[in-house]
Amino acid sequence: MNRKEFDLSGITTWHKAGFTGKNIRIANLEGTDPQLPFFDGKVKDPFGIATGFGRNYHGHQTTDILHQVAPDADIYILSSAGRYSSNSASGAFIEQSIPFMETEKIHLANASLGGTNNRILNERIKQAQQHGVTLVTSAGNEADSGVGGYARSGVWIAVGAVHLSEKGEILHAGYSSIDEEVDFVQFSNLYVHDARPGYEDRVFQVQGTSFSSPMLCGMLALVQQYFLEKAGRTLYQDELYEFM
Repeated sequence: MNRKEFDLSGITTWHKAGFTGKNIRIANLEGTDPQLPFFDGKVKDPFGIATGFGRNYHGHQTTDILHQVAPDADIYILSSAGRYSSNSASGAFIEQSIPFMETEKIHLANASLGGTNNRILNERIKQAQQHGVTLVTSAGNEADSGVGGYARSGVWIAVGAVHLSEKGEILHAGYSSIDEEVDFVQFSNLYVHDARPGYEDRVFQVQGTSFSSPMLCGMLALVQQYFLEKAGRTLYQDELYEFM
């Protein structure tokens, strides 16, 4: 599943070399059902936000891609909820999720959503980066209209989308937001597992920068495992950016 995209991205080579996300912790900023069989018990729900039971759901799909790319990483589902104004930032993301990432030493966070570009939140995220958290987000599906709020903030790594054609060409996805804030692109149009009971053997394709973002984030988990084992520490966000 997604073999050609994994081969072209180098994921297959990293897996064969033993880099599968072992001892790396990833936060995915939306709910899913941790009990889905294709997660192999690697998804944790510390605040009880499990959702989407018995149906196909966006959170299942983004978590599925993270797990496919980094099958031995531990994935924590955390809330992205928040209330923002020019002078305030509150809610579960800034009050609960970010402190959890710091105390539990989460290495990577994925947000497959538009989000907000809020000054107070951005400063708080910079503090989390100093604790070793790297934050990756989807650029958005607005084409020429530009990127979403998280991607616009400059404190997240913003990921656009490309597709692999039947002829093997790597093509820009027409929906993928175009803007100077887009940092990297990765594959979307990827296969995920059907989460419905009775459809355990079915897979289907999903499109959007929502899926290119966890593809890149999962790849960074392989990189973080490499540096943890070879250098004795993981990389900070600016170092990962330079590595890419």
